[in-house]
Amino acid sequence: MSSHHLGIPDSYKDFLTEVQMGNVPGHRIVKKFGRNGDIINNVWSIVSLSTPSGAFPTSGAYVRIKAGGNVADTGSGNNARLIVVEGLADDWSEITENIATSGANASLWTTQLFRRITRARVLTVGVYGNANAGDITIENSEDMITISADEGQTQHGGLTIPAGKTANFLSIYLNADGQKAADFRVFTRINNLVDMSSPIHSRQIKLYWDGVLGQATHVPHGFSPSIPARTDIWVEARGGGANTEVSVGFEVLYVDDDPGHIQTM
Repeated sequence: MSSHHLGIPDSYKDFLTEVQMGNVPGHRIVKKFGRNGDIINNVWSIVSLSTPSGAFPTSGAYVRIKAGGNVADTGSGNNARLIVVEGLADDWSEITENIATSGANASLWTTQLFRRITRARVLTVGVYGNANAGDITIENSEDMITISADEGQTQHGGLTIPAGKTANFLSIYLNADGQKAADFRVFTRINNLVDMSSPIHSRQIKLYWDGVLGQATHVPHGFSPSIPARTDIWVEARGGGANTEVSVGFEVLYVDDDPGHIQTM
């Protein structure tokens, strides 16, 4: 769908283009996408190719590639040799770390503690045109996120805003199997810096779609309410029939916080 038909002013489009080109200091556009090929009927699930139980841990932990992968995903193999994990440290700052694959064995642990994992992707392979031969799951004590076989990158419909950033939704794109409708909802959970023990901030619904069949789009004509640092964002779906397939993509604008700025939502 073109931005012209959505009624977005050219000046707004031009601004976002300049941000994307790196010409607006203190601003960055982040794109996330997720998919779930088997949403259970009448059960809410995060839109992710994996079903991570450890997606929102309350403290940082070392992570690694889980044992049980494909033997071709190794340092001398034809497929994934090195992956990069992107996420947030224990202080909610952005961090990345490379992990060498080890075939069907578990990899070494990272040297950094990850409180959140934003995405993981394959950096290098052994043969031109290849990606990871098998599923690559990143774990701490629990599964956190998965790169599905032959895809080279995670598909996970969730994000946590780093320290020092305030975010605004730019767009959300939804898709449900053309034969089976699905409901979608967007949640946030704010103030993760201090809320690790009772009383804890509740998660809050921000957007809801009933009975999406095919595609749905949400593009605000202006900025949405600000989303403060250390806020979790994720998209859930529930199926309207057995084996409903759904996907989601969304964009947010990161803006560097000014010293002394009070974040609100």
